[in-house]
Amino acid sequence: MNKIPGPYINPKIRKIGLTLTSLASGGAEKQCLLLASMLQNYYEVLVIVVDDKPKHKIHLSFISDHKLKVIFLKGMIPKKITQLRRLVKREGIDLILSYLPKDIILTSLAVGSKVSFHVGGIRNARMNIFKRNILKEVHNRKLVASISNCHSGKDFFSRNGFESSKITVIPNGIKIDTTPIQRADNGKITITSLGRLVDQKDYLTAIRSIGHLLKLVAEKDLQVQYRIVGDGPDRVKIQQQINRLGLSPYITIHTEVTEIPEILKGSDIYLCTSLYEGVSNAIMEAMVHSLPIVATDAGDNSILVRNNINGYVLRQRDEIGIGNALERLIHSSTLRRRMGAASFEHISSEFN
Repeated sequence: MNKIPGPYINPKIRKIGLTLTSLASGGAEKQCLLLASMLQNYYEVLVIVVDDKPKHKIHLSFISDHKLKVIFLKGMIPKKITQLRRLVKREGIDLILSYLPKDIILTSLAVGSKVSFHVGGIRNARMNIFKRNILKEVHNRKLVASISNCHSGKDFFSRNGFESSKITVIPNGIKIDTTPIQRADNGKITITSLGRLVDQKDYLTAIRSIGHLLKLVAEKDLQVQYRIVGDGPDRVKIQQQINRLGLSPYITIHTEVTEIPEILKGSDIYLCTSLYEGVSNAIMEAMVHSLPIVATDAGDNSILVRNNINGYVLRQRDEIGIGNALERLIHSSTLRRRMGAASFEHISSEFN
């Protein structure tokens, strides 16, 4: 890691606090822990987690491997606010970086002006109006700044009353510890999506696009499998859609997976059908594993996926366009290898 530039090197800072809502299996959690592991080379770092559940196994392993100091708040919200206030005072924390609305708001209530810097986070390009209005007041009145992981997020929140001059865009980064992957063409194609089973990811469109794809390749000697890797409240609805369309032989849901790199190494194409995003950690991981990407134009996806170079960018809910793009990739191993190599080059040069 290069030396942190400019005013952020402050010899008076004794400890930095990073706050999270939970250790759920999301991108914000991954980015927070990655930042903590890098900042601890320079400062004392404490990760403060508001809720003690869920605890994603991959995050727990990362915490153990990097010897991160993590504290979970306990009890109801008023008790957590008191704990956090005492913790900040006892530990001498002078700068806090918060990631998600719940921990941003709770931290603001707990510490107020008791720290020199409280910086919030914008992790998406959309938010419901109730939550957005509360966060707007915190951003405009309490925070020193908010860091958005995407340009589309800054645009959205600036249009909705957030003080634009206090929003800085810093894209997600990713640790690259692999070399480019060359995949053999064995006549079997595996398409993969990673992410929580929620409406935002629009798996229903993904499933219909696979149905369209299978019609296009029905007379070809190809084996096509689509894997959805994740869990969430829409699991039953998604499985019902698979069954209703008669696609259960071709589409499977994997909820208990810890070895994401192995899943991606065993894939040929990565599919993202999200309705909104920030900067997608899942797409970034797929690019690290040299995969061509088919994605919707949500959030900053079009910055990660350069159309016709390392994949295809389609409109949201365009099941026909998505299926057609998948067909182009399926029929050409040369195209898959070329686009996969372009994914690795782009992620390595711009987001490492």
